[in-house]
Amino acid sequence: MGRQMFHLPTVLILGAGASMPYGFPSGHELRQRICQGDAYHYLRNYFGSRAEEFVTAFKNSRLFSIDAFLAKRTEFTDVGKAAIAAILCKLENPRIFDGPATPYNTDWDDWYSVLWNKLASKANTIEDFKSNQLKIITFNYDRSLEYFLITSISNTYNVSFYKAQEVLDLIPIVHIYGQLGTLSEVTDRSRRCRAFLDNVNDADLGIASEGIKVIPEARDDEEVFSKLVEWYKAAHNIAFLGFGFDDLNIKRLGITQLQNYYVPETSHLHVLATTLGLTKSEEQMKGEALLGPLKENCWKPLRENCSGLIRNRAQRFR
Repeated sequence: MGRQMFHLPTVLILGAGASMPYGFPSGHELRQRICQGDAYHYLRNYFGSRAEEFVTAFKNSRLFSIDAFLAKRTEFTDVGKAAIAAILCKLENPRIFDGPATPYNTDWDDWYSVLWNKLASKANTIEDFKSNQLKIITFNYDRSLEYFLITSISNTYNVSFYKAQEVLDLIPIVHIYGQLGTLSEVTDRSRRCRAFLDNVNDADLGIASEGIKVIPEARDDEEVFSKLVEWYKAAHNIAFLGFGFDDLNIKRLGITQLQNYYVPETSHLHVLATTLGLTKSEEQMKGEALLGPLKENCWKPLRENCSGLIRNRAQRFR
């Protein structure tokens, strides 16, 4: 077995931009869809006049993100989570991995496929595959990455979805703000779960809403926080993909704790990030916010998309 996989401990941290190539909205686009009434019919059926009150208040708040709004207007938590679920659930479908309907998808940032091929490279058996040292933290609610990896493992190594999930458990994925329900494809049907499909019914949306944690509900989860800090301490590589570097999300990650464990001059740590759209000054400010004095030795902002970072910087993971 060669050394093309993730042999060095690596943590990927995903923001909304990491799901956008597969049809999911940015935070700004999600706001637009809610304010334009994309989920209004469903909300009206369940919440009556509160649906209109919620949409009007969110629109006139002028806040960029639904999460930031619900952190301040907690009386709308149930309506807001239902709105998020109603919009995002209808975007989950296995067809999204086939890419845009164009003859040649040269501009499509299909980084899931790039990641998978790095993970599977030189792993001729499922036991070889288990050697990958990768952990993933995501701020996204959708389950697209899990579904993609489970189906890829199943078809590459000729194992059931249940066995593929067992293998994927060795590459843990933590959803900081919850997810749109447990995947029914790999879960006992007696549990509350839903399939990775866009033909959702009201029961599916209820399950998805329950799985979402808005900011006030996600605070102070000491067990998760401690686990993430241990991941950072062990990591040789931390890579931010499609991450917006919101101050609150940086705080939730707990990554600033790294400053307590590393000596800048001797650190083995590399912190990479896709920073398309940021100025040089903004890149440096984000690095300082994340890493403090460690920034000078390990911060590597890259004006590449997600595929580019994984493809062109993969040597750091080996």
